Amino acid sequence: MSFGLIPVTRAQYRYNDRYVRQVLQRLETRTDRFSNLLPDALDRSRLDGTDRENDVNNMVTACESATDRLKDRFSLAVWPSAGTNLEHPVLKEFFE
Repeated sequence: MSFGLIPVTRAQYRYNDRYVRQVLQRLETRTDRFSNLLPDALDRSRLDGTDRENDVNNMVTACESATDRLKDRFSLAVWPSAGTNLEHPVLKEFFE
């Protein structure tokens, strides 16, 4: 039985490199702004000096690292350097 659905291809969800770079830059800028404002806000909160404050700070640090890795992976996928292993699973996905 057919429901008249049109098959969705991966190409429909692709954006150009410039757009993705802009999104990644905004993500990085806003992540940095958030991480710069958070310590003062936590110091004025009930969480100040608690293990929960440390947990929140660790999560923000992890978020910043993940943002940096995402930006690096995109840059590497778009502009691979000579000698880059294009067989790496992350890179293969970008070049398929």
